[in-house]
Amino acid sequence: MAEGMRFEHKKCFRGKQGTSIASWADLAGDVNMTYDNFLKVVGELFDLDWRKYRRRSARRQVEKRLRELGFSNYSQYLERLRADPEEARKLPDLMRITVSRFFREKTCWWELAEILPELLKGKDRGVPLRAWCAGCCNGEEAYSLAILFLWTFGSTMNVDGTGIDILATDIDEKVLTRAHVGCYDQRTLREVPTEILARFFNQSGRQSCVDESIRNVVRFKRHNLTEDASPAGMDLVLCRYLAFTYYRGQRRRQAAERLWAAMKPGAALMIGRKEELGPLEEEMFEGWLGAKVVFRKRI
Repeated sequence: MAEGMRFEHKKCFRGKQGTSIASWADLAGDVNMTYDNFLKVVGELFDLDWRKYRRRSARRQVEKRLRELGFSNYSQYLERLRADPEEARKLPDLMRITVSRFFREKTCWWELAEILPELLKGKDRGVPLRAWCAGCCNGEEAYSLAILFLWTFGSTMNVDGTGIDILATDIDEKVLTRAHVGCYDQRTLREVPTEILARFFNQSGRQSCVDESIRNVVRFKRHNLTEDASPAGMDLVLCRYLAFTYYRGQRRRQAAERLWAAMKPGAALMIGRKEELGPLEEEMFEGWLGAKVVFRKRI
C-alpha cells in the first residue's frame, strides 16, 4: 500500500441515483461549478464521504483557501488539487469541522469505564496503560480519558500498574497548541458531571483549565493518520468521528490498518456512537462483549 496519497483520474462521477455528474474534462473548465458538485468530485477523487461534512462550515474553509490562492471559482481549485499533491493532502483536514467537547456521548465513556479494568489485567507493576487518541482536535477527548481513568481507579497516575500514558495526535498544529494549554469555554464542558468539574478543573477567568495532574499524563503530537507511521504497543485506541465518518474506500481501509497496527493483541478500539465498522474493518476488529462502541483487535 502506498504511503502517500495517490490521485486517480476517473472517467466520470456519479450523482444521486447513479446519474453522471460530468466528465473530468468538462469539470476542469467549468467556471460556474457549484459547491455541491465540487464536494461530490473531491469525494470521489480522494475517498471522502462528502455527505458527512458540515456543508456550511466546510464551504467557509474551502472558500477561504480559494481566496488565499487567488482563485475565483471551484474549477480553478480543482485543477490545483489535481496538479499539486501537497495541496491535495491538505484538503480532507481543511474540510473537516470537528465537534469537540468533554465526555461527548457520556454513555460511551461509561461503557469504556467498564472495560478499563480488563485492559489492565496482566500488566506488570508500575507499567501504565498506553492509549492513543487519533484526531484529538482541541484535546477534550484525551483529557476526558485521563479524567475517566483517575475517576475509575481513584489512584495516583503511574502507581501499582494503574497508571495511564496518553498520546493525543492531530494534523492541525493550531488545535494542538490550544490542547497543550488545556483551558476551555463552558460550552465544551456541558456534559461533565459537577463532581468531576470540581475535582479536575481550575477556574481561570471565564475559562476552566484542566488540572496539572491530568495534563501530565497526556502528550500531544502532530500526526497524519493516513500518511505517518503508527505509534506502537497501544492498549487502547480512540478514533471517533474521523476515519469512520469522513473516509471511505482505500483511504478508510488505510486508516483502519494503521489503527490496527498500533494496537497490542487484545487491545481495544473506541469509536463514536453514530459510527459503524464496515465489512473490511470487521476483518480487523470484533465487538467487545456487551459493548456498542468498543471493539477488540483481531489477531
